[in-house]
Amino acid sequence: MKPPLDTGDIQALVFSGHGRFPESLAMGFAVAEPEAAKRSALGLVRSEISFGLSRGERTRAAQLLLSAVGVAALGGPAILEGLDTAFREGMVSPQRSRALGDAGINDPSGWLWRDRDVHLMLLVYGPDAAGVETTARAVRQTLASGWKAVFELPVCSPQDRREPFGFRDGITSPRIDLGDLNLREPGVDFLAPGDVLLGERTAAGTLNAPPPLGVGGSYLAIRQVEQDVEAFWKFWASQSRNAQEAIWLAAKAVGRWPNGMPVGAGAAGPQPPAVEEEIMRPMSFTADQEGTGCPYGAHIRRANPRDTLETDPRVSLAVVAQHRIIRRGRMYGARAPTAVYPAGFDVPELGASDPEASKDRGLLFMCLCSDLTGQFEFIQQTWLNNPQFADRRDESDPITPGVDVVQDSRRLSIPGKPMRRRIHALPRWSRVRAGGYFLLPGRRALEHLLSQ
Repeated sequence: MKPPLDTGDIQALVFSGHGRFPESLAMGFAVAEPEAAKRSALGLVRSEISFGLSRGERTRAAQLLLSAVGVAALGGPAILEGLDTAFREGMVSPQRSRALGDAGINDPSGWLWRDRDVHLMLLVYGPDAAGVETTARAVRQTLASGWKAVFELPVCSPQDRREPFGFRDGITSPRIDLGDLNLREPGVDFLAPGDVLLGERTAAGTLNAPPPLGVGGSYLAIRQVEQDVEAFWKFWASQSRNAQEAIWLAAKAVGRWPNGMPVGAGAAGPQPPAVEEEIMRPMSFTADQEGTGCPYGAHIRRANPRDTLETDPRVSLAVVAQHRIIRRGRMYGARAPTAVYPAGFDVPELGASDPEASKDRGLLFMCLCSDLTGQFEFIQQTWLNNPQFADRRDESDPITPGVDVVQDSRRLSIPGKPMRRRIHALPRWSRVRAGGYFLLPGRRALEHLLSQ
């Protein structure tokens, strides 16, 4: 029998998105001198990096990620043996770019950074900007020996939990099963430990010995996705008779109302009042077989088909469970000006912001998984970017589509009775600006790597 998880060896990001700390900073570094880099990074692991379950005692948090190029620079190429092929290749390769739809405006040649350039990434979390800067200052000072700074990106988790387009995010909050299942906890899904951590049992029942550097570790796929909020809402307004219909159409494309309520069947109507119990209730599509509520092509239904991928809901859930991820993304950039949103839009505390910064905002998407190809890339290629998903014929994801997807006509079908509605010429409101595959190593693996 396998012993229980050694939670104290696992970086805290596996267990928590650090929601108590709304302000954060992503910091990228490259190895300048390997021996000095190892010494300074080891000091950082012992002084700043957060491990284990939080019991509410932390006043800040920091996580350390390594790219394959960074691992090789610190420990030599041989240490990569046994790690995920996608991780070793990096996010930028012809095969990976085809799977992810990284062409055209998403082409990596125009990215701000990538995993071949960023060897180490620090994610710093704090209760406010001043607290984050205090930790960031200590990080910069510690890594001044042996490392070269590549980028810094302030990110945050807004109090209203709305992403830049104005939709409530992070409603379904998966976490790994530690043997303490509380099925009454609203909005919580449970994943098999092996779907996140290397060397643990997966939802499919497999159990493989992890490579030495993978003990207590997980992979992170990271994408900096720029969102053109103004273009998003201008398009839906152009397809509508009024602001209410524009919000309804956008909700059909996303799969939920902006306030998080499920989208129901019927003609365009006003957004229903937010009822927290209904928002947090586990979503099921069994009663919506025709997609008249949440369209089959909607973003959330593609990203997680739940119980309607197969004829038998139990089979569907078992299949989908093998491709689940845990998201840890946060917003970057200023809020869009209030005038960008439709009249009556109910995002609280928007206020006014710099109207010239309409494209300088988006999402730093991050997800944890144990199999980059079978989880993150599978979702992107087989569900989001697949024009034939769920019997569609020529439609890919309406919100974050890949580019140069064969047969994608940039349309969205909204089933209805007596007739469906079809939206044509969907623009691309999202643009990938940077990204990479990283390893989130456990404490012992990190100390072994950095002590050699």
